[in-house]
Amino acid sequence: MKKLKTTSSIFFRLSILMHKIIFGRKITLFLLILLIIMPPFFSGGRDFFIVNGWLIIVGLILILFFLLGGQNVSFKKPHFWWIVFLGLSLLSVLQSISIYHSIGAFGQLLACAILFFVASQLKLSSRERRLLLLVLMGIGFIMALIGLYLYLTGHYYLVTSTFYWSNPFAGYLLMILPLAFFYFLELKRPYAVLGATIFVILLSAFILTQSRGAWISLCLAGLICLPIYYKKITRGDVGKIGLIFLLVIVLAGTLLFLKLNLSTEHNWSDFLKNDNGASSVTRLNYWTSSIKMFFSRPIFGFGPNTFVFIYPAYQQNVLSSTRYAHNYFLEMLAEQGIFVALSFIALLLVIFYRSYRALGRTKNGLILAIFIGLIAATLHNFIDFDWAYPANLITFWLLAGLVCGFFQPEAGLKIDGHKKIALIAPISLALPLILFGAVNLYTSYQFNQALADKSIVRSEQKIRSVLLLNPHPDYYSYLSQILFTRWLNAPQDIKLLDDAEKNIETAIRINPYQPPYYQIMARIEYSLNKKDLANQLLEKTLRIDSLNRPSIHIDLINLYLAKNQLDLAQKTANNILANYSDDVLRLQEFAIIPGQASMTQLKPQISLIYYLRGVAEERSDNLAAAREDWMKSLELDPNNQDAKISLNNSADQ
Repeated sequence: MKKLKTTSSIFFRLSILMHKIIFGRKITLFLLILLIIMPPFFSGGRDFFIVNGWLIIVGLILILFFLLGGQNVSFKKPHFWWIVFLGLSLLSVLQSISIYHSIGAFGQLLACAILFFVASQLKLSSRERRLLLLVLMGIGFIMALIGLYLYLTGHYYLVTSTFYWSNPFAGYLLMILPLAFFYFLELKRPYAVLGATIFVILLSAFILTQSRGAWISLCLAGLICLPIYYKKITRGDVGKIGLIFLLVIVLAGTLLFLKLNLSTEHNWSDFLKNDNGASSVTRLNYWTSSIKMFFSRPIFGFGPNTFVFIYPAYQQNVLSSTRYAHNYFLEMLAEQGIFVALSFIALLLVIFYRSYRALGRTKNGLILAIFIGLIAATLHNFIDFDWAYPANLITFWLLAGLVCGFFQPEAGLKIDGHKKIALIAPISLALPLILFGAVNLYTSYQFNQALADKSIVRSEQKIRSVLLLNPHPDYYSYLSQILFTRWLNAPQDIKLLDDAEKNIETAIRINPYQPPYYQIMARIEYSLNKKDLANQLLEKTLRIDSLNRPSIHIDLINLYLAKNQLDLAQKTANNILANYSDDVLRLQEFAIIPGQASMTQLKPQISLIYYLRGVAEERSDNLAAAREDWMKSLELDPNNQDAKISLNNSADQ
């Protein structure tokens, strides 16, 4: 009887354990599906909700994996290289010119590592694995439909979908198209028609992104894997493929024809005369500047997520303005140095080499489809910035982990997931990630609410409460602007100006490479009658970024005019105007991609600089040159009332 009770107790405990394992796996699977579904719908994951939210989800996945899954884990070579890469990246963070921004970037790298680790270790059934991939393909299909709808009804000449930029969306489709192609070949009637429809629409949307880099990347990935899959294609498959590509040509051609004939903003001649070569030239400028940045700090770089702050000092011309190097690997070299970049490349090579060898043995078509997508995505990141979009980043590392998880774990170190010591490492990684994501999610939301609030008092209160949790330099900067605005309305309250000065000084300490911070501080110092200090701050700002911010030149010219330094005022105006010819302004008003409206407001600013140079010339008794500048100012901005008044007054002289 005692033996029977003992046996029953063992079975009961095993039953509880099995329920925990099943429950934990289902929740983990649900969270992985959530990671697939949500990012593409929020600007490719660029919305603050996703940027921070996916860190929380990944942290929860890691805790669930160990607490509820109760699985043994095995460390493979890719995991070792992840540890090396993260360790070296942490050293780069410590050397960063803006540790605040680098910590955020490191959090994303850590989340990628966790996602890869869990995806490679999670013991999914073939049905669960297929569900993940079908959800991914389904979301890609929905994104393609949205993209084609916006293409036909919007002002874009390219398919951008919810990413609102064609190249990253093409990079997203790169990882889905091979999956759709595989299922198209594998499905039997009546599902074959559905598979064919999905593939035709996906490929048509991909073609209409007009992303030549993505096209080439997909073709190269297919050629690399050609020795594996060409023998698996039958004669029947060749006929199906031929018919499908014919349908794609017909659909894509019809959509292109409709777009160009329905558009009221542009016509065929506008489309044909578009200079597609300009994209290649600007990329070369990005890359050469990135290499120069790398040689400036080759060991650990400037720090993760600092490219956007340092690049303007190396920028070659106005048209080469960018937030990204358009080459993920060169950007990594510039930001994190040679050792981090080499360890990352080693990580990718280990994953691809092991998968390629396994593919040669198994000839598994599904693994091959994922592998082609991963290769294509990696190649495309040599010429673009796909991985700056969380939707692309999450998809890549999830698929990479699934590929590694297809194969049996190699012999080596194993840790029992139930042991307390085994929980210390994952929880110590997951909890800070969850906390970091949650704090940033809340504060980002509150900051956006403060920006939208019409009450300056309520906006100030929200910003101050946000700063208690998150010392983001932009928050300090915005608080400084609020206080400065309040002082303008109540100049007798000098404490407001002092408080504004302290807050902008804090923002500069956190990130000393943000020109707008110095511009705000210069205006505050000028209001405190510290004109020389304001002058120094504006000149320092132009050393950080001399091309992209005409408003800073406007402030400096006004300062020189106030000090009656007419030569310096004219020289400053000449320096910036030399970079903004009529052709440059035209290209800046309309982005290189045809049909994509620019959000810049350059013409009014350049118009104001022409006006101010005219004022300096008038004071220098050069009225003819002043009149020319005022006429140019009105040509660029007919609403420039100061230029209009000055020109009319000069006619009476």
